[in-house]
This record gives sequence, structure tokens and C-alpha cells, in this order.
Amino acid sequence: MIRALVTGGSGDIGAAICRRLASDGRHVYVHARSRFAQAERLAAEIVAKGGSAVAVAFDVADREKTEATLQELLGAGPIQIVVNNAGSGPA
Repeated sequence: MIRALVTGGSGDIGAAICRRLASDGRHVYVHARSRFAQAERLAAEIVAKGGSAVAVAFDVADREKTEATLQELLGAGPIQIVVNNAGSGPA
């Protein structure tokens, strides 16, 4: 299965992207920094509709945490799609 990581997936635009990728049969990593509960709800919604998704949390501005998380995700195989949708603003 093709795997996709959507940074900022817990926001409105990111969620729409995640839903579309999932509807196209992709496994989606729904990323969040401070709104992990929203990412988890979206991942659960996608799974409930027959898709494949998992919520992940890290701060893209934190290089070490980002690298560690990506290495963990890549342990399950390559990520073929990356949508860099994370924005900066208040937490």
C-alpha cells in the first residue's frame, strides 16, 4: 500500500488532504504538533470508513524529534507521498 505523511493533518486543509488520500486507497499518517487529539479523531474517522490511517505527533521545527519519528515510520516501509502542510502559529 502506498503510504502518505501529511504534516499539519490535524487542521482543516490537512484533514481534507488526508481524507482524499485515504479515499484514494493510501495509508495516511495524520500529523499533528499540538492538536494530537484531533489527529487521532481524524485517523479513527478514516479507519471507520474503511481507510487506513494513524495519527503521529511531532514538532517539525524540532529536527531530532522529527528524525526519530520519521525513522520509526520508515521502519515499516517507505513513505511515497509527503504533503508539507504544517504551518506555524500559536499552539
